[in-house]
Amino acid sequence: MAKEIGRLNSFWLGIETTKGTEIAASVYIPLTAGKIIPEVVKTNVEEGRWVIDQVSDSYVTQKMTRLTGTWSVKSNSFGYIGLLAFGTAWAPVEVEIGVYTHAFTRKNDNNHPSATVYGINTTQQEKSTYHMIDTLDFTFAIGEKAEFSVATVGQKLENSSWNTAAFTSGDEDFIVNCAEVKIADDVAGIAWATPVSLQNMSLSIQKNLMQIFGTRTASDCQYEFESQHNQQFAVSGDFEITFDSKAYQEIYEDGDVKAVQIEFVGRTLVGATEFNKVTFLLPKVSFESFDKTDSNDTIVSQTIGFIGMYDATNGTISMTLQNNKSTQYA
Repeated sequence: MAKEIGRLNSFWLGIETTKGTEIAASVYIPLTAGKIIPEVVKTNVEEGRWVIDQVSDSYVTQKMTRLTGTWSVKSNSFGYIGLLAFGTAWAPVEVEIGVYTHAFTRKNDNNHPSATVYGINTTQQEKSTYHMIDTLDFTFAIGEKAEFSVATVGQKLENSSWNTAAFTSGDEDFIVNCAEVKIADDVAGIAWATPVSLQNMSLSIQKNLMQIFGTRTASDCQYEFESQHNQQFAVSGDFEITFDSKAYQEIYEDGDVKAVQIEFVGRTLVGATEFNKVTFLLPKVSFESFDKTDSNDTIVSQTIGFIGMYDATNGTISMTLQNNKSTQYA
């Protein structure tokens, strides 16, 4: 029997035209860690049958699939995750010859895009349709690559075949050291704000998926959800910074609202003057928590937790991705 290590697992996805209808893969994204797991809900029969035994039968009632994994934020392939997370990817805008900017904004409905997810290793090939993002969590730590963890839910696993992993060359990682973070009173002030040097930062998008199950005839009783929907859209995070003043503590105490921009720049030119770039804009942020380290032997740092709030002009969060891809993410 074949044996394998996790490095032989590969995942890829394709953005579905019709939810729940299989589509070919659009992108292969190398993973740091990940798994695709079937989830089966059962109901047990616990009737009294003149015996003291608790369970006499068990039935499957629901079938789903969960994908969880950690990947690097990459210059090209991450756009497909951005589309699934935000819901809308706009047509690219040319910045200079061979360089394009893609804008991603939160789609204001409960029917965000879905994807077919494929998994392959040395023992099997599997696929699952109708995957939607439930949570997307970013980890930005100094000295590391920018990484994200994603959790999706889809329909039951099925066998697949004839797939071969093929990863795109030139899909650049973003290094956290090569980042610029700005905090200002409003979006207009971001351009003039002095960059803040952070040690670590996290950012989380929660989409609160809900699956809707319904009755079906016996011949079509596959126990899968009829549809699933993103619900309330929430953004939160925190950042760690060396404690050298009370500025952030006072913002927290006073309840001031700020705008935050996080931008990562690649290290290789993709045009005459432009680099790969990914930018997150949170136009309206509330600092919700504040803490400091208390060790006698280390430099004091502060951690500020925040939530993203809805802004009538700019939404809750948006993202732009600059790279050499000339076509729209779809």
